[in-house]
Amino acid sequence: MAGKILKTVWKATQNIVGWAGLAIACYTLYSQTIGKNHEMTIVVTSIDVHRDQLILGVLFNNSGDFIETVIDGGISLPTSEYSSYGYHLQECFTPISIKEKDAVHKYFRVHVPLGGDHKSETQTVTRPLHIKYDIVMPDGAVSTQNKELGTISHRLSDGLIERIEGTSSLLTVDFEVGGTRDIGNHYIPETYDYDLARYSGCKFGV
Repeated sequence: MAGKILKTVWKATQNIVGWAGLAIACYTLYSQTIGKNHEMTIVVTSIDVHRDQLILGVLFNNSGDFIETVIDGGISLPTSEYSSYGYHLQECFTPISIKEKDAVHKYFRVHVPLGGDHKSETQTVTRPLHIKYDIVMPDGAVSTQNKELGTISHRLSDGLIERIEGTSSLLTVDFEVGGTRDIGNHYIPETYDYDLARYSGCKFGV
């Protein structure tokens, strides 16, 4: 009789332990993924002009529940729907990781020359001013997201920046879009000047 009682108690205990383990597993899954979101905004907080350079203050505000990473960024001046002049925020860009519920502020100095051949009756050349960021998506792909900041005007007489007219500076990162998963194709001709490569002067791991 006592043996049957012990067997019954043991089976009940096993059931309780099993259900408790399942409950803990479900709670762990919920606390780690379900109910959590990827949310980040990037805002240009300031723009200063120094001759043909822009000094930008940029705030990366992560209001979500996961660490987010920005691996590159740049300024672009579109000349048509399919072409633009592009300039890196930093030649040796250090990836920026923003912890959940945290923010990081950075300053960037970007050389933005007039570039190209231009004719203008007003002695200035005005083009759209865009900023773009390469951001790691939840699935590991890299998405390039673009924000139009306004317009930039260069003087033809000396090629320096005369005016910045801003419209908006806030980018809400879209974590639902697809991204790039490969490094692309690279062709290096015999006449390639390696000293002109973007990262040729960078010292990584120092």
